Amino acid sequence: MSQEKDTGIVLSKKSSGEADNICTIYTKNNGKDRFIFRGLKKSTRRPRTASEPGSIIDLVYYTGKPGGYNTVSEFNILTANNSIRNSSSRIFSLYFILELVDMTTGFADPNNKVFNLLSAGIETLSNTLYPRYFTVFFIIKYLLLQGVFPDTLKCSWCGNMDTDKLIIENNRFRTSCINCTDINSALIKSKGTDFINKCVLIKLDKIDCGYYTDGDILPVLTSLVDYINSYYGIKLKTGPMLAITSAD
Repeated sequence: MSQEKDTGIVLSKKSSGEADNICTIYTKNNGKDRFIFRGLKKSTRRPRTASEPGSIIDLVYYTGKPGGYNTVSEFNILTANNSIRNSSSRIFSLYFILELVDMTTGFADPNNKVFNLLSAGIETLSNTLYPRYFTVFFIIKYLLLQGVFPDTLKCSWCGNMDTDKLIIENNRFRTSCINCTDINSALIKSKGTDFINKCVLIKLDKIDCGYYTDGDILPVLTSLVDYINSYYGIKLKTGPMLAITSAD
């Protein structure tokens, strides 16, 4: 075994025996891998939040055998995200983006852009007043980074780029304009398409989220989840949670 240091974001956690936690962590330098925190559940000196999904930590670990677990020997919590954990709507969004990255990335396949996007996304989520809108923004930026987001900036039939007239036809995100398709049959209406294209082009803090309603955003969110499940051939378990209305 060799000893290594890295910074990682905890994607998921499961218990092992009475004292250990096993986590999937996306690290900055080595990508996604599995780590075991021995004795953490019974420890009175080491904070258990280190192994909670969404925590960002510096860690020192001993590498395991290929396909096995790396053993964490030391760690330092950089971000515990308490403000996220105190809000059900934010925690739903957090668990979704973590599962999205976990289910669509391979082991030992580092990508600094994915790490940086996820790290920045968690920071944004801890402060935003619009967790559901943030989730749409994160999905779009992530799919763009992966090179699998369709062109929604113009009508696929006539090339019209008037954002007030663009709609999304189906779950493959084929974009049309109201001149080429019956707007009543659109999966996503023009305001939802407008929000999508703002997410493509600019940062979330530059978007006037108050201009849009949940009625505009929810069809976008559910359609994006369907698109991801279909494209990657997966089933994101946290997807249905995003439609739950929260009072916080």
